[in-house]
Amino acid sequence: MSYPADVPVLTDGRVTLRPHTRDDVEGVYEQCIDPTSIRCTTVPDPYTRDHAADFIQRRAGAWENGSDWGFAIEADGGSGPGRFGGSISVGSKGAGIGEIAFGAHPG
Repeated sequence: MSYPADVPVLTDGRVTLRPHTRDDVEGVYEQCIDPTSIRCTTVPDPYTRDHAADFIQRRAGAWENGSDWGFAIEADGGSGPGRFGGSISVGSKGAGIGEIAFGAHPG
């Protein structure tokens, strides 16, 4: 998995938006098996770790082809920096239309 060199890392010192990594598989998996995520988003049910790994792999390709600009959210929720907090993306739907998608880790 390789992201283009110009993918930014954005931070205010407490929350960081960065490219997803393979280290995020477990966090994405936990997020997507959470009952609220299942109810409020479109994730496969049942959701597996393979789905999470595929999601993360596709993030790099979406940056490469310009179809979606997604970030992992690192949050300092009291347990220290670097904790996976969720995912956020802006995707192109064509004709100047975009979509913002957000999912939070249940922790």
